[in-house]
Amino acid sequence: MIPNWNMRNRSRLAEVVAMFRLMSLAVAVAGCSGGGCSSCAGTGLGPIPGGYPVTPETRVARALQIRVTDQGLRNVSQLGGDLLLGATGGRLPIPMVNGNFGVGRYVVCLEGSCGLDLVLPSSPPPLELFFVAPDRIEVRARIGFRGVIPLHTCTLFCNSMCGGCADGIDTRLTIDTARGARQYIGLRTAIAIRRDTHPERRNYYRAELVPAMGAREVVEETPGEGFDDAWVGCSGGGLCGLLPVLRGTISGAFRGALGGALGPIQDALSQTSMPTPPGCPTGTRADGARCRYSDGSLVPSLLGVELAGNVGGLLASVSPGVRAQSALVIAAGDSVHDAEVSPQGMTLNVFGVAQSQGHNTCVPRLMEPAVAEVPQWAALRQNEAPASARVSDLAVGLSETYLNHALFQLWDAGTFCLGVTSSLSQQLSSGTFSVIVPSLRNVLFPSASGPVALVLRPQRPPTVTIAAGVNPTLTLRFEGLALDVMVWSEERYVRALTVTTDVTAPLTLLRDAGGLRPSLGTVRTTGTVVTGSALVSEPGARLAVSFDALLGTAVGMLAGSIPTIGIPAIPVPGAMGMPVGTVNIELPEGGLRGVEEGGSRFLGLFMDLRYRRAARPDVAVAETVASVLGADPVSDTARVRVRVAPGDSAVSGQAHEYATRVDGMTWSRWAPGPWVDVTAPTLAMVGEHRVEVRARVVGEPESADPTSVELRVEMVPAAGAVALADERPRVAPTEDAVELIRGGRTTDAGASGCGCGVVGSGQRGEWGWAWMVMAGMGAMGLRRRRRRE
Repeated sequence: MIPNWNMRNRSRLAEVVAMFRLMSLAVAVAGCSGGGCSSCAGTGLGPIPGGYPVTPETRVARALQIRVTDQGLRNVSQLGGDLLLGATGGRLPIPMVNGNFGVGRYVVCLEGSCGLDLVLPSSPPPLELFFVAPDRIEVRARIGFRGVIPLHTCTLFCNSMCGGCADGIDTRLTIDTARGARQYIGLRTAIAIRRDTHPERRNYYRAELVPAMGAREVVEETPGEGFDDAWVGCSGGGLCGLLPVLRGTISGAFRGALGGALGPIQDALSQTSMPTPPGCPTGTRADGARCRYSDGSLVPSLLGVELAGNVGGLLASVSPGVRAQSALVIAAGDSVHDAEVSPQGMTLNVFGVAQSQGHNTCVPRLMEPAVAEVPQWAALRQNEAPASARVSDLAVGLSETYLNHALFQLWDAGTFCLGVTSSLSQQLSSGTFSVIVPSLRNVLFPSASGPVALVLRPQRPPTVTIAAGVNPTLTLRFEGLALDVMVWSEERYVRALTVTTDVTAPLTLLRDAGGLRPSLGTVRTTGTVVTGSALVSEPGARLAVSFDALLGTAVGMLAGSIPTIGIPAIPVPGAMGMPVGTVNIELPEGGLRGVEEGGSRFLGLFMDLRYRRAARPDVAVAETVASVLGADPVSDTARVRVRVAPGDSAVSGQAHEYATRVDGMTWSRWAPGPWVDVTAPTLAMVGEHRVEVRARVVGEPESADPTSVELRVEMVPAAGAVALADERPRVAPTEDAVELIRGGRTTDAGASGCGCGVVGSGQRGEWGWAWMVMAGMGAMGLRRRRRRE
């Protein structure tokens, strides 16, 4: 029988289990932008009341596949001492226990408030985790302790609490595991991961505590590591000779108390009935704080996440007001396989759901394509990364098949029906577009200039293709992307014309502080046509050619607002709710790979697990110093040369590297100093431009400067770049400030970001038409300016 445990420690252990479940079962991929679901606050996404329905079957099997290696499990074990001390507060309460010893009675801890201080051994380690075939993780804990336990005894006619007579004797038992040859007591249990057979959670994996070796108790003493009489000293009474008689009882009390420290894990692995939503899954019942099936068994906690609501809220910073009702699920489970466990590691299959909750009329209604079956990948059933001898701690494979299924569902819900105005980019003005469509000024009334809005209506669902190899390119393609150009006239937006084109955008993911930073390559448009242009006088065919040159840059500016995809650090809770450390998921160089296997492609992340104590100082971050050395005259090969150097910081003596971006587009790859040549399509435009620079220690993503240095540069037609001595307000360019550049070359952004790159770091690609001038590139200049929050 496990004794009661105070609620504060139960809460701590629930948090420990949340961490343990995420790490040991590797379902850390279920967060929102890497920050857990709290990072989705304000988007309209929330838990699904009653859970996502399992019938009819709409879950995509093996959308993700996850591998945890024995090396990774050992790395997680390193937090054992801090976890045990943090979960218990470093003290083990001993419950009051009473019983008979033949001629009398005894009461251990009569006052009910005694306990032992924990002392963790240095060798062997206090916590070890092992994979045990076919489906479990064995947990072994070793704990030493010291303290004083009061023992009250009485004889003859006393009651169970040693009352009713006057012959009570108080004895002090001094406990110290340091007295023995073995300085700890060992406990063991196991966590089994199996498919649930209940209809309400059918085929989701369930994790539950089970006896390690078929014993009756879930938490048991490890054979040969039980209670040792040598640990106990006795004083203060004549009944010390009773210790052999009481040994079993006292040992049971200690074992029960230690088991009680781990016992709440079973509850924490169970579905809680509160808060609602989600509450208990549909078809189950609430039993206090937990949920039960009709057979009385506890409903297991979902190893993943279920969310529903307006996914469009995630794009509010780009396009406020998008409505795209969808359901999203990432949860461990499989219709055929349990968790696959061997001594070398564990592989989990994961269901994926991205389900439109209602067709959005902004896109045409299309028949949903059948989802191809995703096979089990051999590359995630071994410890080495493909074509590599390196063993990772944690590997995650994301299926291209599932990604395209999800893109269709999100498209059908209207996620990509975006409306972009000057609130995102000052370049969206009638002054900009009148360069391409001079007669656009005739549409404006009463002002001769005004804002422009772009409304995106993709006519076909987007698709993604994952290239094989290290640091792969993900090619995103929109066929029939309709873009409505809306101008402000008569106090409302009026559609002036519609541009329809096929867009191909190569996307790479770069390691950065806190996660993966999307970087867009050269965006290409083909088959561009202009329709609905009755309000303007230019021929549609000529407008199509002009817009074809502009759209890639417009998409690049939109992509620049995509945030870093966070990889979470999981806190290990300690006393008073303060974390004792964090488990960090780190992506090493070369850890991002595109893999093709058996006609199926997936994006693989082969990562490391590192435990960091809270006492360890935060990783020092770099400071950035940057200034402009000069700039070429305006052309489609124009470069801005920037001098870079590390600023005064704790890491200033180490080698640094630098990333740049222009006009809010995506960031370039990192490159060494002391100067970088910055290129971008927009530098082919007359006007003011913003160049941002960030520094970091070479190969250390966490050291990246959290705020960039912003430089202002004005590109002019012939005489070079002119530095601005002071801040100037944004102004719309006059027609004389506009110049169209034809032909030429620019740095291929496949090696950097949306055409923003470091010369020499990548190849060059052809740009048929150069880029059109876009107004108001922002108040930028050559002098160095810092913005610190």
